[in-house]
Amino acid sequence: MKKILIMVLSLLTVLAAGCSANQDSVTIKGEVQNNIMSSNTTAAGKIIQMNVQLGQSVKKGDVIAVIDNTNQKYIVDQLQAVVDLKEAKLSELKTGSRQQLIAQAQAQVNAAKAQVDAAKQQLAKTTSGARADEIAAAQAAVDQAEASLKGAMVSKSNLEKALDTAEADYETLLSSMAAFKDAYGNYSPDAAISALDSQLAAHLITEAQYTEKVDAINRLFAQKAQLEASMDQLEGQVKLARTQIDTLEAGVSASESKLSLTEAGATSYDVRILVDQVKGAQAGYDSAAAQLSLLKSGSTSQAIAMAQADLDQSSAQLNQAKYALDNCTITALQDGIITSRNYNLGDIVAAGNNLADISALDDIYVLCYVPVKYLDKVFYGQELEVKTSLGTQKGKVVYIDVSSEYTPKDMQSSADTEKESVKMKVSIAGDGGKLKSGISADVAIPLK
Repeated sequence: MKKILIMVLSLLTVLAAGCSANQDSVTIKGEVQNNIMSSNTTAAGKIIQMNVQLGQSVKKGDVIAVIDNTNQKYIVDQLQAVVDLKEAKLSELKTGSRQQLIAQAQAQVNAAKAQVDAAKQQLAKTTSGARADEIAAAQAAVDQAEASLKGAMVSKSNLEKALDTAEADYETLLSSMAAFKDAYGNYSPDAAISALDSQLAAHLITEAQYTEKVDAINRLFAQKAQLEASMDQLEGQVKLARTQIDTLEAGVSASESKLSLTEAGATSYDVRILVDQVKGAQAGYDSAAAQLSLLKSGSTSQAIAMAQADLDQSSAQLNQAKYALDNCTITALQDGIITSRNYNLGDIVAAGNNLADISALDDIYVLCYVPVKYLDKVFYGQELEVKTSLGTQKGKVVYIDVSSEYTPKDMQSSADTEKESVKMKVSIAGDGGKLKSGISADVAIPLK
């Protein structure tokens, strides 16, 4: 009884020490988390360049991937030519004669008309769907992939039949060799020949019979070894055939997907872009025609103002096209490590797709759960002492949840006797990438 009393008193002493109201701080468990930055594309199309691999270190500004930008380069070059033409027109308008201004304006009208015609032709071509030869080529690729798959399946079936035959022959052979086992149950020519030696010594068989039986035994064991080697080879060929079939099935699926995309033609997004280009080209043409009309009948000051406005409009279109071209190159937004690569070279992506995730090396925090009874002891911007396996440092409170929840079991500590807590994030230094997600940390919350 005395021992039990002593144990109870000791336990109460420990509990009192862990939850004492006059202690200077309380320590809660936490876990280091890296902030993850997604590398999203705002352009749609085929990936023609993929520069990163899983686990690769990248710097801010490094190229992650490039989306096919051939058509966008043509647009930029075309708009640059228009801007150059309009700049020359404005300069000529400010210093040239009336006839020169009119000739320049007429050339601008012609150029704008050519843009309208080209944009309308491209829109008509896109909305009319894929050409017959493109669909035929895609269908031929599907047929070829299916034929290859069918041939591989026939080959696998033949190999499996050959393996079944070999296994049946092997079982038949073993049944005829049941008497050729040694004391351990293994098939042994020595055990069979030893029995013949005994028969020969007892004059139960002649020398000629002995020789004939030994030769027969050796032939049986040679046949057994040959069948075993043949079965091993056939098993390997069957496995290889199955792997080849898996690869060919994936090829068939990819070919069918490409055929479906080809038959479906352009997406609504592609059509919308082309419609906008037609509208922009038409607006440029209307502006150029109005300027020409003004030069023929209006004053020089009005012509200059119109030319400047027209140049500004084309410059804005050029800047927009350059921005779209730049968006075809996806770059890293921060230093870090590639923790996921979601697409490969040649894949088709849509605007908004995340090509890769970058885990920041020095943008990290400790995720912990503050018991509700200590919530009044923490606040945004507060510096707290954080201890990890690499040492102790100061961290700053950057997030406090607005609602409470139950502390996850793996983060409960002696301070979590009530279990209800509030999620909190404490920003810390990453120590050059040494601190990573999953590392345990202790956060000290001052109570006084």
